[in-house]
Amino acid sequence: MNDESLRVLIVSQDFKHIGGVVETAQLLLSKFTGKIDVSHGALGRRVGQVGARAYVQPLLDMFNLFKLTRKESFDVIHVNPSFKVRSFVKEFFVFMLFCTLGYSGKILLFFHGWDPVFLQKLTSNIIGRKFLLFMFKRAGIIVVLSSKYRRSLIDLGVEEDKVVVLTTMYNKADVPNNHEDITARNSILFLSRIVRKKGVFELVEAFEDLRKRHGNLHLIMAGDGPDMSLLEELVKVKKIENISFPGYIKGAEKRRAFEESSIFILPTFFSEGCPVSLLEAMAAGLVPVVPLSGGIADIVKPDETAIILETVTESSIVSAIDGLIGDPERMKLISKNVEIYAKDNFESDKVCDRILDLYKQIKSKVQ
Repeated sequence: MNDESLRVLIVSQDFKHIGGVVETAQLLLSKFTGKIDVSHGALGRRVGQVGARAYVQPLLDMFNLFKLTRKESFDVIHVNPSFKVRSFVKEFFVFMLFCTLGYSGKILLFFHGWDPVFLQKLTSNIIGRKFLLFMFKRAGIIVVLSSKYRRSLIDLGVEEDKVVVLTTMYNKADVPNNHEDITARNSILFLSRIVRKKGVFELVEAFEDLRKRHGNLHLIMAGDGPDMSLLEELVKVKKIENISFPGYIKGAEKRRAFEESSIFILPTFFSEGCPVSLLEAMAAGLVPVVPLSGGIADIVKPDETAIILETVTESSIVSAIDGLIGDPERMKLISKNVEIYAKDNFESDKVCDRILDLYKQIKSKVQ
């Protein structure tokens, strides 16, 4: 098959948003431009939109997508939903629009977010179950970020050969090469949304204890979110030193945070997909400290490419980080392992090739 003849429409949030879904869509577009005929369609509120405009915008986007797909013909439409209430409702309507326009069997559904509670509620009655199966039957391929998520869909009744486990990816330009002894660095890096269920309060409480044991230790709390001000207030009230809050970081500032850090920590309570920040940290040689949550369980190997938090508590975080700092040879070994592993498996060129193969599979099935 001539790749240049493959016409793909990728639907995601507008590129002015931040987050893993947008970063993935941008990488796909940059990697595929010139290789296949690829376009982007924006869906959902724009940055800064509030009130009625934010609710009307998805309807305007659906109308624009309707016009685009009536004017042009695509071999594959790549949609990026999440199993979360608001996203799922929005993406369902655009999915049904594409089906109405004759794209049944040509749609790649790439699920990034996954809320097991929402899925359980949706499928706990026969109407919800049939509703989902009706949708999935009309998809060409369904991509999920965890083997556990794949099993959930198969148990629901989705055909096994239609559900594929894939990872997200990182852009090597965003990651510095690790050429120095990582044990010489004294920073721990958190890089995600600052919300309570990411374990941020447990992390700060743990760092208060770790600072007493390791006086030169520094914690970088990178990211933004609704609980940031509460967390900053906690640090102020407790007078915990050596914690910085740089906000959302990117480009040179993000690379510098990787260069200064030896440990990446994400003590999340969420059922995560495949966090891009984790993949970037791994490629930069940072030692991950993470729970086996959602898709994370599929991308790390306990004690080989990550230290696992069996529970997300202050004491478990202290124990994990204290153990690493006290064993520099172990830290260096994991750092070397994780850098090689990430570059072999999660670099954008490699993941984009896998996604391109899925596009080709969809086109071959409907010809």
